[in-house]
Amino acid sequence: ELIVLFINKILFSFNSMTQILKKDEGVLVTLEGRIVRKTVYGLNCSKLSRRVTPEEMVDREIRALQLLEGFQGVQRFVRRESADTFYSEYMEGNSLLVSLRNMNRIYFDNLADIVRQCQDRGVYRLDQSRADFIVSPEGNPGIIDFGNIIFLDDFVARVPGVVYLAKMYNLLRVWDLQRRYVSSNGHHP
Repeated sequence: ELIVLFINKILFSFNSMTQILKKDEGVLVTLEGRIVRKTVYGLNCSKLSRRVTPEEMVDREIRALQLLEGFQGVQRFVRRESADTFYSEYMEGNSLLVSLRNMNRIYFDNLADIVRQCQDRGVYRLDQSRADFIVSPEGNPGIIDFGNIIFLDDFVARVPGVVYLAKMYNLLRVWDLQRRYVSSNGHHP
């Protein structure tokens, strides 16, 4: 873990085009031009109630991105580099967590549509962090980071009610964010 961080610090100092976007929970995300490089370098405690190896985590995220290929508002898979590293396209914008712009109901309606499209393809997110929701410069929604998800063919999805609860959690989270970010006149309070 320390060696990976050291190597990436060297890479960062030699290549001014590389920018560290995220470094936590055993994941290092860097930006190289318009391409995001994600490396899972430690056991990641996923919301799957079990320890997931870096290779499993990358496999799951790539599978989700491939199932969602062609959807507007979802990051695009580019290629796999190794068992624990893959590349995707950068989605321009800010995370909802740090976005200071006025948000309107249309953003959240479109975000709910993207979430439903993901569910229609069998991808159910378990982590609906505001940091994973993107606001483009034009005000359009986007979703990144598909590491913590349930697929319809996962063992846990066969437990009665789990898929229904995941579906409801996803949509309720969007509606809750809308309630927080949009006042009665349609803009951020």
